[in-house]
Amino acid sequence: MNTTTSTLMSSTAINYANTFFRYDPSIAGASIFLAMFSIVTIVHLYQMFRYKTYYYIAIVICGIAEVVGYATRLVSRANPFNRDIYSTQYALIVLAPIFLVASLYVMLGRIIRFVGHRSLIPAKRIALIFITGDVITFLVQIFGAIMLLNKNNTSNVNLGKNILLVGLIIQIGVFFFFTICAIHFHVTVNKSGQHNGGNWRQLIKALYVACVFVLLRSLFRVIEFSESVTGYLQTTEWIFYVFDALLIFLTTIIFTIFHPGKYLAQNSIHR
Repeated sequence: MNTTTSTLMSSTAINYANTFFRYDPSIAGASIFLAMFSIVTIVHLYQMFRYKTYYYIAIVICGIAEVVGYATRLVSRANPFNRDIYSTQYALIVLAPIFLVASLYVMLGRIIRFVGHRSLIPAKRIALIFITGDVITFLVQIFGAIMLLNKNNTSNVNLGKNILLVGLIIQIGVFFFFTICAIHFHVTVNKSGQHNGGNWRQLIKALYVACVFVLLRSLFRVIEFSESVTGYLQTTEWIFYVFDALLIFLTTIIFTIFHPGKYLAQNSIHR
């Protein structure tokens, strides 16, 4: 866009209902979450090196994706008719939590190895099995997102939305089974009276809270994508910030407080 056009756009009120957003995106909202995700990501990066929990890098990747996503969202608001910028921020924010979910899969496997108790799925395979499912849902969702953002082809938009919806539903199913595995492990350990030192039970309780937040966020996205592009959820920004941005941020905050490096013996699992 040349200088004349930029000046014209800046001096003319933009009707955001006709943009990719379909509403006027909040500068304050994107700026706040950009700042908050930046801080929490720096903390996670510091803790990863401090506790040598390099296996936990997925949560750092999630944070970086969120930071870039909200930064790009601010750029997209200033350039609301630029498809590429809009698509970038949209894809980053929608797909970033997949890395957060991967970090939870790894964490449960590490807890089970630390405690040394049997589970529905062997500890060494938990991360592999669930992350494989995560990768599959990631590929499905990114394929759907690419088609969904092709606004020039209505049939592609509808197909993309349905593919993205299927990916989210599969992700919820996989994550729900993961939650069942965590609960089953915790219950059987408590029944056996087994203890292995440390405060790992606090960590797994934090994991439960994270599971609730992630499931709520995923359910929100499923309902959102079930609507038409002019639906209430897709055209109401504060709902997105409450049921996506805030829930993911709170989940990342939880594990700065209940970081696995604080609760699991280094010589047992930090390899």
